[in-house]
Amino acid sequence: MSDVYLDCWGVLQLDEQADERSIKRQYARLLKVHRPDEDAEAFQRLREAYEQAMGIARWRSEADEDERVPVVAPALASLSEPSTLPVEPAASSEACASTLLDQLGTDNLAACWRQALEQHCDQAFEQGLALRCLMASPASATWLAWGLGERQWLTPFQRIQLNDGQQRALVQAAFAQCRGILQGHLQAGDERPFLAELQRWVAQPWLSAFDRRLDLQAMVLELFHQHSQWSAALFDRVCQLFGWDVRQGVIPQPAGVFHALIARSEEQAWLQRLRALAEAENPEHRSDRLAARLLLTPLSRRQQIAMTRTFILADWQACHDLASQFVHQYPHLLGQLPHEDAFFWQPLMPRPFDEKDLAKLWSGAFVVSMLHLLAGRSSVGDWGTQVFASLFISLLLIAVARWGMNFWAWMADRWLGADVWLTERLVPAAFNRDGQALLMRHGLPWLALAGYVWLNLGVLGLATMLAIGIRERLKAPTPDQTVDWLKPWRVLSAVFGWDRVQTVIAWAMIAVIVAAQLLHPVYPLTTGLRP
Repeated sequence: MSDVYLDCWGVLQLDEQADERSIKRQYARLLKVHRPDEDAEAFQRLREAYEQAMGIARWRSEADEDERVPVVAPALASLSEPSTLPVEPAASSEACASTLLDQLGTDNLAACWRQALEQHCDQAFEQGLALRCLMASPASATWLAWGLGERQWLTPFQRIQLNDGQQRALVQAAFAQCRGILQGHLQAGDERPFLAELQRWVAQPWLSAFDRRLDLQAMVLELFHQHSQWSAALFDRVCQLFGWDVRQGVIPQPAGVFHALIARSEEQAWLQRLRALAEAENPEHRSDRLAARLLLTPLSRRQQIAMTRTFILADWQACHDLASQFVHQYPHLLGQLPHEDAFFWQPLMPRPFDEKDLAKLWSGAFVVSMLHLLAGRSSVGDWGTQVFASLFISLLLIAVARWGMNFWAWMADRWLGADVWLTERLVPAAFNRDGQALLMRHGLPWLALAGYVWLNLGVLGLATMLAIGIRERLKAPTPDQTVDWLKPWRVLSAVFGWDRVQTVIAWAMIAVIVAAQLLHPVYPLTTGLRP
């Protein structure tokens, strides 16, 4: 007994004398354990073992039937049959069929068949043609299709005589041909030809057998599982063709693959509805339509800027909701978007000047102005004048800065495309993790503020500002803090939104700058350019 014979029974966990019914039941039970979507190798071993065991069981049943057929003795048979046998006509029939088969090609099958009928060698011709279909030749697919459709091969009405091995080989060749045609249409995205071809194969008589129909359904499930470019409408039509219905409990095997395909079908249906919404021109659902068009349409950066120039807050919120759906609910669909990052549009959002930033700018300007006025002042009586002057200069600076920021925001909108292009190429990702900062829109105002600090507090003040700014870009976002005036050491942290590191840097550098300007006014690192 061969190793393959032993292995098929071991994989199926059956006795060697199991019949076809037991093999089918055990195969259906093990399909729930070895699912192709979870362990493709185990499923392939199970499938091969099932085919081998079924072949052995069929061969065993055919052998038992042959033993029960009574054998007529040659002596008794000679009494009822003529003594002369028609050897010559049979030999001439086989020779005629062999000649026609040698002349057979892909385009003359009908002509050769008519000649075989005329010369009364049609049965020998058909028998030889079936055997040639088992050979891997370019014309075997055409011959096999003709035999299955015209001569009813693999059905109880076939005229050809095939043993069990030849029968299985012909079935495998027919399935291989069917799979190749359907896979080609599915890869090319030709859904109509795919459905028409599948309907043609389902209607063929040789697939009316229960086992073969199950094999066909499993093959179609595998094709859908291996390919992702198919629509929900096609999958629904295939479910209708085979009568699959989850609500009625009609679920093909493997059930795990079928449920996974149901989920993918729902995803594809949602994506198709979204694409239809993006292409619609009706004014209804404006925000959802604009968001779908922005995320699904392949646009250049300039086209994206032109499209989003008129976006309102509701439009940006719709973009955020749709991008979140792709990321959290349908991550498998991200590969079908023009951009891998569903939030690619965030750098295009408007960035208005925040009142909190204005408060921080006022506080910073006040501190800078006061520190500068402290330089060279030693009398206590000048403190009130210094504080008043510092407050006045800071308020004046804030008014000018606010007008300038609004004007700069309007100007930066005109250069948004170039600004995004420069930011993506010049600013490291570590300094712009949220993608909200832009080089010109935010970098140039920071450069202006840095110049003001350098002008008043020198290199040390500029280094302090840069250290706090770099820490601001690298730290994780924190919720807003409330000012607790009973704890003055936390005032800077609450007003500026700083963490402990930034607060320590600020207090340390303020102390150094104040000490240097009071005790050593000409210290070069704290002496600004302004006299």
